[in-house]
Amino acid sequence: MRYEQQVRPCSFVGDVLMIRLLSLLLFLAGSSAGASVPAHEDFALTNVTIVDVERGETLPQQTILIIDGHITAVGSNARLRVPRGFRRIDGAGRYATPGFWDMGSEVFNARNSSWPGAFELMLANGVVGTRDRGSDGPLAETAALVRKVERGEILAPRLVWSGKTLAVPGVVPVRPNQLPVSNEADARSAVVDLAAAGANYVRVTSGFPFEKWGRTVVDAARRLGMGVSGWIVSGWAEAALAGMSSIDHLVDLYRSTSTNRARYLAFSRDPQVRAEIGGDPERAYNFFATLRSTLDERYYAETLRTLGRLKTSIATNYSGMIHAQRRFPLRIASRATWARGGAKTVALPGPVASAPAQPGVEAALFKNLKDLHDAGVPLMTGSDTGSPGSTFVAPGPSVHDEMLALVAAGIPVRAALAAATVNPARYVSHYVPGVEATAALTAGSPADIVLLDANPLESIANVDKIHAVVFAGRWIGPKERQALLARAAALANGSPWNVPECLVWVESGHSAVSSRAT
Repeated sequence: MRYEQQVRPCSFVGDVLMIRLLSLLLFLAGSSAGASVPAHEDFALTNVTIVDVERGETLPQQTILIIDGHITAVGSNARLRVPRGFRRIDGAGRYATPGFWDMGSEVFNARNSSWPGAFELMLANGVVGTRDRGSDGPLAETAALVRKVERGEILAPRLVWSGKTLAVPGVVPVRPNQLPVSNEADARSAVVDLAAAGANYVRVTSGFPFEKWGRTVVDAARRLGMGVSGWIVSGWAEAALAGMSSIDHLVDLYRSTSTNRARYLAFSRDPQVRAEIGGDPERAYNFFATLRSTLDERYYAETLRTLGRLKTSIATNYSGMIHAQRRFPLRIASRATWARGGAKTVALPGPVASAPAQPGVEAALFKNLKDLHDAGVPLMTGSDTGSPGSTFVAPGPSVHDEMLALVAAGIPVRAALAAATVNPARYVSHYVPGVEATAALTAGSPADIVLLDANPLESIANVDKIHAVVFAGRWIGPKERQALLARAAALANGSPWNVPECLVWVESGHSAVSSRAT
């Protein structure tokens, strides 16, 4: 397919002037995005249609009463009385859903690399919470940043964070966001250290021998009130039975259920095997293609049943894969405004040089997604933003990509929406009791709301059509959203005035204009 870049003056002249002005004001206001968005206030959202994600239904003509950052009452316009003097915001013609969650990000790293406005981009795109998988910075530095967020000094989504990921040196170099452990006692001590620093959960990575030390880590974490998540390359069912609360990276399901899974485990743990297979792209492709074609059907079915029975959540991390780059090239290109260095940082449409085309891969992954859903396994959106090799994955809108991919895989729209709302909220409520999350817009829930211009149950693409966001009782309306996007652009480009011209990418006669969030 042929892609062509065209640059032309923006047709949204008024919007661009407003963005430039807001960007200057934000720049002068200082480093905190909180300057553009007020603290929580008490108000009523009236005449709105509430989306009941769990039931897949809508409730029209509703009023949502918000006091002190929480929903205190919900009812029909005719029955729910709004206190005198309360601010009223008319939501007529709009649809309210719980806020979205990104359950697989490296948002701290994203802010220090490709996406300096990562927090702003998440909130402007309705992502009110994220689970970070580990920061490259010192643990104490990450903890200090989280405390600033908790005190309201920095406006950011609700943060669930691991601080560092437990990893074993040997196969590949230990990344800066990983904590090296050499034995079971090290792993146990690392859990204690992470808890002492304030981390919400423990994460393990692919080289960690969960089949050997998993129960030790899970038991240590449970005693400290934390769950254990991570990247599992051995047995998913065994990890779930050992007490794993969630598993990252959908792509490893077929690999860990192949009849040749022992070879994949060796690839992940043995430097010699990794050098033999991973040193040559063609050989690596053939190896993984073999894993896809040698599925252990009985073990695969047993794994699905176990995950479904134990309700072990899976963070899909689809938008971080090369297949998403091929599926969503125009959407990805439109986000260059907010990437450090603009389009140079973002993998733009056209031939993908980093990996050969792999026929049938997406269909196989989509089958895995559909099978997990059909088995009753809770799926959660997780973007992979901020991780190496995912520089094109923008914080915020990539969660929308995750939902679109789930529907493309044959999963019902309601379930795709639940993967960004209900399922993460339930996970957080169960495993991270110190962090609030909203599964449904009911009395007592945190006031985390995405207000859409169209019904997401009719088309999942409508999650792009954000009119406003309510975050912890803060009203982030159209102007406030534009302010957040303008700040993200200013941070990315190093100047409050550097708002690029509209990039238009033409694909088979269709165009996409990048001057607005997708």
